[in-house]
Amino acid sequence: MGKPLSAVSSLHFDTLVRAISWNSVMTMDFNSMDFNLHRLNFLADKSDTITQIYCG
Repeated sequence: MGKPLSAVSSLHFDTLVRAISWNSVMTMDFNSMDFNLHRLNFLADKSDTITQIYCG
């Protein structure tokens, strides 16, 4: 947290990762086949700073 959203692309994860900018459109994943509890989501604010990280 606190780093630019672009920093996510330089890291290696053993799970799926999704970087989400403040104005991005993303699916709601209502279908249980699409929902992935192991996926890390990185959310950024208007200044492109990561403000939230969560699984799902």
